[in-house]
Amino acid sequence: MKRLLYLTIFIILTAVHGYSQCWQQISAGSGFSVGIKTDGSLWAWGDNQFGQLGIGNTTNQAYPVKVGNDYNWYSVVAGYNRVFAIKLDGTLWGWGDNNAGRIGAGIYGPILSPVQIGTDTDWDNVSPGGIHTIATKINGTLWGWGDNSVGQLGLGSTPSVFTPQQIGTDADWVSVSAGILHTVAIKNNGTLWTCGYNNFGELGTGDNVNRNTLTQIGSATDWQKAAAGYYRTHAIKTNGTLWGWGRNDFGQLGIGTNSDVNVPVQESTGATNWASVSSGQTFAQAIKSNNTLWFWGYGYAGDGGFYSVNVPQQSGTDTDWQTFSAKFNHSLATKTGFTAWAWGENYYGELGDGTTNPSLLALQVTCSSTLPVTWLYVNGQIQNGQAFIKWATASETNTDRFEAEHSTDGIHYVKMGTVQAAGNSYATTYYEFVHPSPVNGKNFYRIKQIDLDGRYTYSSVVLLQAKQQQPSVIIAPNPVKTETSLYFSEPGSKTIRLFTLSGQLLYTATVKEQTNRHIINLNNMAPGVYLLKVSTVHGTSTQKIIKH
Repeated sequence: MKRLLYLTIFIILTAVHGYSQCWQQISAGSGFSVGIKTDGSLWAWGDNQFGQLGIGNTTNQAYPVKVGNDYNWYSVVAGYNRVFAIKLDGTLWGWGDNNAGRIGAGIYGPILSPVQIGTDTDWDNVSPGGIHTIATKINGTLWGWGDNSVGQLGLGSTPSVFTPQQIGTDADWVSVSAGILHTVAIKNNGTLWTCGYNNFGELGTGDNVNRNTLTQIGSATDWQKAAAGYYRTHAIKTNGTLWGWGRNDFGQLGIGTNSDVNVPVQESTGATNWASVSSGQTFAQAIKSNNTLWFWGYGYAGDGGFYSVNVPQQSGTDTDWQTFSAKFNHSLATKTGFTAWAWGENYYGELGDGTTNPSLLALQVTCSSTLPVTWLYVNGQIQNGQAFIKWATASETNTDRFEAEHSTDGIHYVKMGTVQAAGNSYATTYYEFVHPSPVNGKNFYRIKQIDLDGRYTYSSVVLLQAKQQQPSVIIAPNPVKTETSLYFSEPGSKTIRLFTLSGQLLYTATVKEQTNRHIINLNNMAPGVYLLKVSTVHGTSTQKIIKH
């Protein structure tokens, strides 16, 4: 009887644990929440008076509800009554409060479900502020739209714009964050720039004068991350130190006082292992590199307490926090294993627990189905012209195998290979798959987990950007019907390899040092797209060959 009771308890605990293993990303808005599951689907809950949940109506939701039927969402960011999201194909979408056309889609009136903003397919990051939005593209350019009454778009004038407009001509922006009425951005040389409203010193310029163009803050070149919040700014340097400036009436800068400051001031503990930071209306929370969570300011800390402190203090004792998001008075966070947690105010159901009761403690955000695998992580890297995809599981139940899949557009995936699964395991298991031929540009990878009974689930998507290299070969003709010639622009011996998109090697040859032309016969190959890799002592170049 005791053994039966133990097994029952174990099964229940396992089911509860697996029930919430699905969140790839979450984002807290103004009284509502959004998230992307590991299958690429989009979900939302909480306040919906402006249609910000994207479900086609304005009814509040106290549980997560699915937004549309697409499974190719890559990132999502909740703002003040509106949402922006980027799909795997690089397109940008928005919905919610569209007062004066601030969504940026060139239309007016309420937007109750996702609409595409323009036709560009190279959006990288987006950050909605109070009534303006800032975004970057993959090429490093900076864009903005919405209200510009205090210069928060950095366009050098104050008229508002309602479709994305490029800000300046620089193409070296790597990080951007929009606050209530100001903007913070970082360049790839580590310099920090701000513009917009400055009544509380949130620009960090040493005064309280608004700026309508991006202005460099100091001369430091080691800024790594920045988070613009409610009339204040937080930023982390490459040495792991955390800095804050702007509004501080609740001690939300964490500098040991409650006085506003208009230049960057280091938080009072002097720690050098800060990894990320996000701010609510009167508080901030941050995660250190040891995956602990910290709180300061005035509000809910998620550890059972409501505090008013002006120095960082640890929230609980957990050491598995991954990401954190706050906007006003509630917080969302993820832990290792794709679990999501929520705490704070809950007027509209933004905690997703089916109630409107606030919570001092972090509540787990549930999913709609039990997953047979407890994922710890899925990541990858490009190294020596190859893509290394790695993943780990904390537990597995009746798993048969994993299939590694690759895509060049984030929509159409091709199976590359199979890795045998552990089957049944409650120990951490590590896996790796090597893709020998990633293409230049975007490479999307996901892992398909297949059960013994044939059912399957997908991991989160890993996006790897293979460095664009100057082609060392000209292919002519291309497309080709029977044979094509490779013309080399540099001396030296070369190794030629031809792959299918799934990574199968079809052809290989070595070209002598003095040869500047090589012929490949594709007459017996099926029509389709093939990958040509040319390797020299200087590196490897990958190009597509199209066979008609």
